[in-house]
Amino acid sequence: MKKNFYWILTPIILMLLILLLNSCKKDNLKSLTLQEKIADAKNWYINQAKNTSNHLSTNEGDSILIKNEPEWDKIQTEILEDQSLAIVIPVKTNLYELSQKEGELNLVISYKDSDKKFKMLNHFKENVSDTVKLSPLKLYHIAFPAIHNNANTEAKVKNITVDDEDSVKYKSLKLNKLQSLGKLKENLIMTAGCTHHFWVETHWQDGIAVSETWTYLYSTGCAGGSGGEHEEQYPTPEDGSPPSDIDPTLDSLSKIIKNHCLSGPQLSSLTELFGRFISGDGNTEWACLHKKQYDMMISKGAKFSFCTNTNMSAQQSYNTVNNTFNFQSDFSLSLTNTFEHEFFHAYQDNFLTNGTDQYAIGSNGNYPNGYPNIEFETALYGDIIRDRISQDALNNSNVPQPIKDEYVVWLNSITANNTKYPKTFSDFDGQYYYFMEKFKQYSGYANMGAIDYNLKPNSLLNLFSTSNCK
Repeated sequence: MKKNFYWILTPIILMLLILLLNSCKKDNLKSLTLQEKIADAKNWYINQAKNTSNHLSTNEGDSILIKNEPEWDKIQTEILEDQSLAIVIPVKTNLYELSQKEGELNLVISYKDSDKKFKMLNHFKENVSDTVKLSPLKLYHIAFPAIHNNANTEAKVKNITVDDEDSVKYKSLKLNKLQSLGKLKENLIMTAGCTHHFWVETHWQDGIAVSETWTYLYSTGCAGGSGGEHEEQYPTPEDGSPPSDIDPTLDSLSKIIKNHCLSGPQLSSLTELFGRFISGDGNTEWACLHKKQYDMMISKGAKFSFCTNTNMSAQQSYNTVNNTFNFQSDFSLSLTNTFEHEFFHAYQDNFLTNGTDQYAIGSNGNYPNGYPNIEFETALYGDIIRDRISQDALNNSNVPQPIKDEYVVWLNSITANNTKYPKTFSDFDGQYYYFMEKFKQYSGYANMGAIDYNLKPNSLLNLFSTSNCK
């Protein structure tokens, strides 16, 4: 009888203990003061953000580090009806200096016990006189609108435009995880001449980029738009160096560096640039081709110098004589597409039996025969792997539109509408030198050496025929 009594009593005691523990937990949560909740939210956010880097990037492949610093001493709070806490912190950022726009950035945190989430709210001001200030409560409801509970919440940045205190609009933002820039363009209205700018969050794990989210910010240089010459000037970065604890490509880069004459911040920028190049800026096809070139360099034991040269007019260059990559300025160290072009020149130099020294510009400034071949092959490489809107070889304003159109038709033909690569010279349909002649005539190479009709694009064909990138 006593034994049965204990069996009955034991479960009751356990239930009472569980209820007591839960009650204690609730009391502990309720006992947090406002300052303790703010401190907890701050620590939580810092842990969330420490493995994330942010960049202002374009559809042309350029990217500059966005540096954000929440001003915790200017925090504002609101207690909501459900007793959750809305926390709003103004953020000091270089975004508006980089974009050459007036604006305001706020970090908004939703805090309710263990349920925490955050958004960055970006407000580009339409004019300098725009002094509208939104209350913390209004900013909170813009960041976390109740009617959008089922929306994708992975993107941590939201654009808003403020017409007045009572009328707030916010843009629906596309989420594009590790999506190619080509695919990204398909989701936008690509007006001719436009450069589209995005806030790109890169998420890191053990020093490796594992995902990206792209948030559209604004466009410049659109035909017929308000973007004039000033807006077309892409801003010069203040620093450009990545977070000190994020360095996923230094080992890969060190394998091809012979020496450099860069400052510490410049070397960090080069490391970041090389990381974007090797990863193809999230495009798996580009990453595959870039890695193929890099692996060939490694197999040949190729080593390069990396320096700045403020006296040159080009943003970047590759010197085939001394195997040096030169960068005109700190800003030049952010240009991924340009680096792809120059890296292909280094690939040509290492693939061809005698290198490309014989096609280099002479010390007297003379251009040797074959110089147009080397440049056209490189431009064609970029045009084959990219969309036809941003083609490079015949995109000069001097090129008659019918020739541009003819070139695009040819590109589509030799790639079967971008589904394959040309792998033999016959795949060029007998028009390779025809378009090289147009390139020389209209794209600034008219007086830069003669075409060598015996020099075929063997570097290009080798890369495409030995890769499985498409």
